[in-house]
Amino acid sequence: MKRKSLLVVGITLVPLVVLALGVGAALVSHRPVEVGLVDGRLRPCPSSPNCVSSEPADAASVPALTFAGDPTLAFRSLVDFLGAESNAEILDVGDGYIHVVYYTRFMKFADDVEFRLDSQAKLIHVRSASRIGHSDLGTNLARVEKIRRHWTPPI
Repeated sequence: MKRKSLLVVGITLVPLVVLALGVGAALVSHRPVEVGLVDGRLRPCPSSPNCVSSEPADAASVPALTFAGDPTLAFRSLVDFLGAESNAEILDVGDGYIHVVYYTRFMKFADDVEFRLDSQAKLIHVRSASRIGHSDLGTNLARVEKIRRHWTPPI
């Protein structure tokens, strides 16, 4: 094939491949996943390294979010904080439970982030998991740590 023909083929194929990846990601990102509480606790992370959780404590564990004041106010404050995130969509807010989906900027991959209020211990447990892939290259851990740094619970 001539060099000019290869260039034309490359220019044509690259956008098609990107489009196909985007459509595939959109389809996979919007599929239902297992979320919610099991026996009053967040679900355990799978064995793949694309999930972090504050409960149960295991290899993929992160510390829970802490607060000192009124549990109801702290929980409401977290809901408000999450609702202001530009790349997040709150799907469920229940009695001491929040389910948020975060989307990546370009490919719109979805990650499920869940929170569970523990009023007695003054903790908000968190679980962040990718819907697809084996590794997330640290994205879920970074997300939880960003939330920890930027959310300011009321006193």
